[in-house]
Amino acid sequence: MKKFLMLILAGTLLLTACVLSYQIFLDTDRQAVADSLQTKKKRKQPPKPTWIDNGSNVVVYLVPHQDDEVLTFSVPILNDIRGGKKVYLVLMSDGRGTFARTVLNGKFDQKNPHKKAKPFYCRLHKRYHDPQKEHYLHGWLTIEDVAEIRLREFYHAAEALGIPSNQVRLNMIEHFTYDTVRQVILQEVKNFPNAVFKSMSPIDSHKEHAMCGIVLNDLLREGKVKQAETHFASIFTDRFSHKKFPGYKMRLTHQEDAAKVRKALKAYMTWNPEHGEYAIGYHSVPSQFISMERRIYTKIIQEKRPTEQEPVKKQVATVKAE
Repeated sequence: MKKFLMLILAGTLLLTACVLSYQIFLDTDRQAVADSLQTKKKRKQPPKPTWIDNGSNVVVYLVPHQDDEVLTFSVPILNDIRGGKKVYLVLMSDGRGTFARTVLNGKFDQKNPHKKAKPFYCRLHKRYHDPQKEHYLHGWLTIEDVAEIRLREFYHAAEALGIPSNQVRLNMIEHFTYDTVRQVILQEVKNFPNAVFKSMSPIDSHKEHAMCGIVLNDLLREGKVKQAETHFASIFTDRFSHKKFPGYKMRLTHQEDAAKVRKALKAYMTWNPEHGEYAIGYHSVPSQFISMERRIYTKIIQEKRPTEQEPVKKQVATVKAE
């Protein structure tokens, strides 16, 4: 009887072991199948794109400084948007070096040691500013404060023109040398491989503006940029440099967009220091803001005005970087 019971117990243990082994086998097999399917899924996934927007209707404006997008590019930007283009802005500097900081602080500081503490008169407000007496939100404006505030003005102006913040790129450089500008543009070409890139003319009176046009035209000739337009004259070159260039005035295709231009200008002209709005752009180049507000157009540097039969040709740079 004992032998019989032992045989039954041994058989039960053996059967249990077999069942467990089979279950382990099934679990292992299921995991192997799952791993195999997961691997196949991973293999089927396309590589992550290196571009931001590869659309053919994309236009990228190279903006050397805050306010250039309004004073020089607002008319072509709004016309491009009306034409169904998706417009991106690439801001290339933070604007911390503007002389407006000295005007707003009312005197030179340690950044100008040869004129330290010398008062500076504001022609806009016809007085010497005093951050403490005028209750500036930031107090004495530092270089860092100015960079931050100018960037905020820039974003507000872009929004007024119809360009959301996710279509604004910050690719900033400290000095506009040929190599640094070239590096920025090549980076953005990777981000927007099929875009039309637009910049100011290589013969612009402002050296940093001109450098963007010089480099962009070189990259176009080298085939590294598919499309480019570099015939835009900065408002300074057109209206204040006392130089004459052949070309014509580009106007808004829809006159109701003039309200958008003025709203964008206002982003740089709002004076409310207690709330951190110091009109830095306006204090920097007041005559340019006044001129654009009164006469909204962009100068196109070109020998002949294009007609319906003669489209705008891309200007080829003839000026070499020094």
